[in-house]
Amino acid sequence: MCYFPIEMETPFKLILLSPEEDKTGEANTAIQLFNLGLRIFHLRKPHWSIEQTQHFLEAIPKEFHNKIVLHSHFHLAGKFGIKGIHLSETNKKMIPELKTNNIITASFHSVQDIRENTFPYQYIFLSPIFESISKPGYHSKFDLNILAEELKDLKNKKTQLPDIIALGGITAENILKAREAGFAGAALLGTIWQSENPVETFQHIQSLVND
Repeated sequence: MCYFPIEMETPFKLILLSPEEDKTGEANTAIQLFNLGLRIFHLRKPHWSIEQTQHFLEAIPKEFHNKIVLHSHFHLAGKFGIKGIHLSETNKKMIPELKTNNIITASFHSVQDIRENTFPYQYIFLSPIFESISKPGYHSKFDLNILAEELKDLKNKKTQLPDIIALGGITAENILKAREAGFAGAALLGTIWQSENPVETFQHIQSLVND
């Protein structure tokens, strides 16, 4: 098993997840956003075959492959020089078998699970922080004020704590609330892909966190 140093960066991380459903021009949009400074893109397509995933990666210039994190078909990571792999709640059991030099990230849905985690993920998603945009009816279980205190307590008590990224319902209207609550970054999904102009929406949010 490979272990990696925890990357603690001061800048607020802005991460984009692909839409689960297929959208026209996704690869082209991702390329535009990479050129605008997008640092991390999670490719999450549960229904895609190996061939579909490979085709998408081939459509992305090689210079951006080290900004992509795969949620499936992990063996493609080495072939394409991918940044990392992401483990869902259900496939964390793969950890003992993983042999990779890529970064490893994961999803969590409670602070208690983060508190009990011992694996040194590069960063982790905590969700849903706000009401989900991409999954109607997927409600947040968190009170942001209480969560802010819990995050502060985690940082004080755990010496090896991955960066915690807010996921779920992140928009231009609430992303700064996530940062104020103590998150190291935020992951965008519905607010970008359901926008009439994903590129302009990303640029607006980017400008908010970079001020």
